Amino acid sequence: ALMLSRELGDETGIAIWLINLGLLLGLQKQNESALSHFQEALHLTRQSGNRASEGAALLNIGNVYRNVGNYALAKAQYLESLKIAEAIDDLRLEARLRSCLGTVYDIQGEFRVAKAFFQDSLNAYKKCDDAFGQVEVQFKLANLCLKDNSAEEAQLVAEEALMAAEACSFHSFEIRLLWTLGEIALVQNDVSSLNFYAIAAVRAVQYE
Repeated sequence: ALMLSRELGDETGIAIWLINLGLLLGLQKQNESALSHFQEALHLTRQSGNRASEGAALLNIGNVYRNVGNYALAKAQYLESLKIAEAIDDLRLEARLRSCLGTVYDIQGEFRVAKAFFQDSLNAYKKCDDAFGQVEVQFKLANLCLKDNSAEEAQLVAEEALMAAEACSFHSFEIRLLWTLGEIALVQNDVSSLNFYAIAAVRAVQYE
């Protein structure tokens, strides 16, 4: 399909395939090759004027930089992509980018900024009715609150997310949220932490 797109001069089609190939390379930890594919895709999307694909390419370039610890460049790519998402009114892309920015600031220990990005991301996911995105961001937010010594807030967020994860059968997040609730209970000196850990372990086996 990639060769056919090249033969037809379909720049958007080529860019999409390059992004997909870059994602596969990223999963294999081949960051330099992935970055090269994403950058080539970015060049093609700019030539073709496809703003949605340009935003996606920038998002993935940012992810590579984040994975290798270059947080300044990661944030720069995310912010550039965010401007595009806002310009073309792509709410789902905007939600993803705000979540990614929150993650970078969380890693850097800037919890207040991270929390603001996560809240904005959560609101955007709610507007586009993306249940998985909501649970993912709530999981991040609960863990951030826990690190920021806000155990009660972390508990409220995690419990809400767990209910949604169970209702939608998001098993991976269900297990991770149970574990997070165990950590929260442990911080609060609540013996129920062992119950959360045990349930998480049982469900991990159950969902294998």
